[in-house]
Amino acid sequence: MSRLYRPDEAIQGGDLILPGVTPANLVMGGRYETFSVTSDVYNICERLAELNPRLWIHGLRDTKTDEVAFCIMERTPEGDKLVFKVKELDARVVEEVRYLLHIPFEVRFKAAEALLAKKEEEYKEDELNKLYEDMGEQFRYQLWHDGFFEHRDKSYPKKGVKPND
Repeated sequence: MSRLYRPDEAIQGGDLILPGVTPANLVMGGRYETFSVTSDVYNICERLAELNPRLWIHGLRDTKTDEVAFCIMERTPEGDKLVFKVKELDARVVEEVRYLLHIPFEVRFKAAEALLAKKEEEYKEDELNKLYEDMGEQFRYQLWHDGFFEHRDKSYPKKGVKPND
């Protein structure tokens, strides 16, 4: 799926983040220093301002490790809101903001739900395979131990094998 959008396709007046939700996970102070980012090497600040003048970048520096993270923020009538955080300012930030501006929240939410369902199905399949391996190995060993079959030096695939009905 191509993520190139025309400026006239932008959703007008929509929130970029969850509508009506102010995140509480952006905590200032403590071991973090905060700073405002007004310019950068790749001109991400200027490109964000061209896309949406309500967007700005806030930096967080960890005083212990000297690592830096950047918060893409949105000014709203309710106050400043966190859109997303990144470790590096590059073209991916602009592409993500374009995606958020042009794709309605409902479509993004459905895509996230589909991805979550896929991951849950993969997890269930892996758990079943692990359970099969754990229990199947013990059962096979007991059958061999009791003399129901002799050990073979050939290995058979265990994952993805479906019984024929």
